[in-house]
Amino acid sequence: MNMAAATRRLIALLVVCSIGRSTALIPERVGGDGGLSQAATPAPPGSSGSTFVADFCPAGAFEIPAGDAAKWVIFDQLTTDEIWDVVNFMVDDMGIFHIRNETWNSTAEMPTPTGPNYLYRVEVLKPPKAAALKYLDEEGPKPKRFAKAIVFRPANDPRDIMEYKVGPLPLQKSGKRTVGKTDANLSPFHGVVVEQLVKDGEIPWAKRPTESISITWADIMVSRIAYKLREIFKDTIGYCYGYDDSTPEKLELTEAECGRDRVDWLQFPSLNRNASRRVTNIHYFFKPLRTGGEEMDLHNIPLTYKLDETGFDQDAFGSFDFEYCHQGPFLSAEALLEAYQSGNITKCVAPEWKDAEYDEKWSRTDVINKIRKGTGRSSPRTFEPDGPRFKIRGKRPGAGHHFSYLGWQGHFGMRYDTGITFHDIRFRGERIAYELSLQEQYVAYSGFGGTGQIVYFDSFYGIGLNTFPLRRGVDCPETAEYVPAVKFHLSGAIVSELDNICIFEEASQTTEWRHTHGKGADGDGPHSDAVRRSMLVIRTIATIGNYDYIYDIRFKPVASIQVDVTMAGYVESSFYSPSGETRRDIPFGTRVHKYTFANLHDHLSGWKVDLDILGGKNSIHKKEVKVGTWKEALKDIDPDTTGPDWHEAPILKYIDSQKIQKEFGYKIQNPGNVVWTFNNDFMTNSVGQPRGYSISHGLTSSQLLPETHPFTKAMAWTKYHLAVTKYKDSEPRSHAGLYDMPIPQKPVVNFDDFLDDESIVAEDLVGWVMVGLQHVPRSEDVPLISNFGTNFHIKPWNYFEELVSMDMGDTEDFPPCAPRAGSAFKYHWAWDPVPNKP
Repeated sequence: MNMAAATRRLIALLVVCSIGRSTALIPERVGGDGGLSQAATPAPPGSSGSTFVADFCPAGAFEIPAGDAAKWVIFDQLTTDEIWDVVNFMVDDMGIFHIRNETWNSTAEMPTPTGPNYLYRVEVLKPPKAAALKYLDEEGPKPKRFAKAIVFRPANDPRDIMEYKVGPLPLQKSGKRTVGKTDANLSPFHGVVVEQLVKDGEIPWAKRPTESISITWADIMVSRIAYKLREIFKDTIGYCYGYDDSTPEKLELTEAECGRDRVDWLQFPSLNRNASRRVTNIHYFFKPLRTGGEEMDLHNIPLTYKLDETGFDQDAFGSFDFEYCHQGPFLSAEALLEAYQSGNITKCVAPEWKDAEYDEKWSRTDVINKIRKGTGRSSPRTFEPDGPRFKIRGKRPGAGHHFSYLGWQGHFGMRYDTGITFHDIRFRGERIAYELSLQEQYVAYSGFGGTGQIVYFDSFYGIGLNTFPLRRGVDCPETAEYVPAVKFHLSGAIVSELDNICIFEEASQTTEWRHTHGKGADGDGPHSDAVRRSMLVIRTIATIGNYDYIYDIRFKPVASIQVDVTMAGYVESSFYSPSGETRRDIPFGTRVHKYTFANLHDHLSGWKVDLDILGGKNSIHKKEVKVGTWKEALKDIDPDTTGPDWHEAPILKYIDSQKIQKEFGYKIQNPGNVVWTFNNDFMTNSVGQPRGYSISHGLTSSQLLPETHPFTKAMAWTKYHLAVTKYKDSEPRSHAGLYDMPIPQKPVVNFDDFLDDESIVAEDLVGWVMVGLQHVPRSEDVPLISNFGTNFHIKPWNYFEELVSMDMGDTEDFPPCAPRAGSAFKYHWAWDPVPNKP
């Protein structure tokens, strides 16, 4: 490999690290914990868009708790200081390479597919649930804090990925120690524990997730191949890509000829029959002149191929299965070029893209061609007449925070790979859920061409890592509070990034409950009783390549939780040839522009719901609405009955109730007909009903791929809308998307293994929820889709004695705090007597 080329590529990739679906900006090393939460403030000078009026309403939703009162900090993610503590130990004392450590100073020291072993990530290791509950509920000892360090080990035989337990934090070395061959603790110092969390070879090297070191290996090959095919690129779009780095002179000349400004590429794992090989698909995009974002997602180049990254020499990575405009596959780049130059294949071109004046505005989001009449005036805004009704507390800013709101309280934070997570959620002091957390975002595309059969596990790229600062007043209202999130980027950068999560009370513009009475209790005229509906929203948005995922967790005064997943952003597309070469794509999507075909795909979102209803001894009850005879309806109550004589209907609706005995996975067949409840059968309300909470779905699709499909094997949780298992610390997540996107037919974690027929009667139970939608594209999906989504609900089920929100008070008269609002707001009902005028 030409080292000059490697150096140039490395520098470019570390400035803006385009990895798979994600683009992560790489700042300088940041120490400390960064900033605290910020409430809405004036827009900074020079900014555009929304404007704010400072301090126009009462504020003060953020607090820093004193002393040890904040037991919930045991659920915090790691701070930047804690991460650097572990990084420095792994580098200085364990001999592991890390790209952002100051010891690195040249490409000669960069790891290769044969070594040295290098650090991929450091994240928190959750405490065992039993230890956490003992500390939270029984004044037990505070669980020690440990980190999980993920190390890529290309120097080992066999090459693999190792996860280490490192701690307790903060690390306190107390003297050298000798590590024996059979010693489980690998630390060279007393006072520090370093233990393997998996067996040697358990996670094969070929399953490694994407990061900025190995991406440089692929980039060299991708650039060389693109330069070989520069004639095809120039004919198709008028520009080329890549270089010839066989000599320094050729490198300089060829980079000047093609460069990297007008073409980019995407890499995603490919299915391969050989389960020991790491094979990825390479796909190229055209970048119009006046664009710099994801507009390229609507400008596909009809060229794909497969790259085998299994070998020990990055210069010898193999390439094969070249596909050009639905023609092929060709064994090599040379074979494709020969067929192209000899006229044996049909050329696909986009003449307009070659024009320097090509009008790309149709694909852009920062150009408004028309201003709709009336939109020059501001839309409605939110304000809090008496200040916020919620509180946010934090002791380790960016690592985790605690919220409280009208009886609710809980901890929330952000995992790098799976995103938003909640722990110890309580209502009126009683724990409802030990954990509520996003597990995965799965997307499966369909199409005839090489870009068609793409499946993404977004944890592979990092759902949490790809959350970015929220736009104030647009993503969240003016009243929102913002908190940061700590990130260990794929480039190795460790930062605390502001405004990644917002918290606000949402006015729903409707009622929580209401009724109009025709006559008052005292015999007077009619009256209406009602209370305004509002709820606390905790929101984060992950932008993973072309798609944005808006995650809203809504805590309602009615003691229920609503989890919303909303899709936004660009559709992923493929090249469309107007002359008919790509007509075989027609059953797999919709043509949305002259050269752009939007592919059919789905979005499936997985969540872990660890409910603890009045303790850890819960059972599952299924209530299904059925249609049958009186005898069928009363079989468990009065099996000899023939039905009442005063009803003539022979067929009727009834509720079939049963307690589920064993672990199960459930697929919705008749939406809305089944209620699943997590009950504590030992605790009843005043009329003898077991107290519990239900899980119910909103509009949702299903996994349509068969169980035998490799991606269904790796993401087996997608088969079930609800699965329930007995809690185990050894089953923390429903999948291993971080590792199983490559070679999915041999998953590191198979969710079906969780369903091993254990009893779920009076046990600590976990619900695994899937919601999703199919996206059939339309022309209105460009340049961006109109946001759409799905949800599920966690609701009390005979948990309380009555509608719990009957205690909600809400004044209808309040002074204005918004500027220029005029006199105090006064409301009256039309049937009320007209108020006396002064």
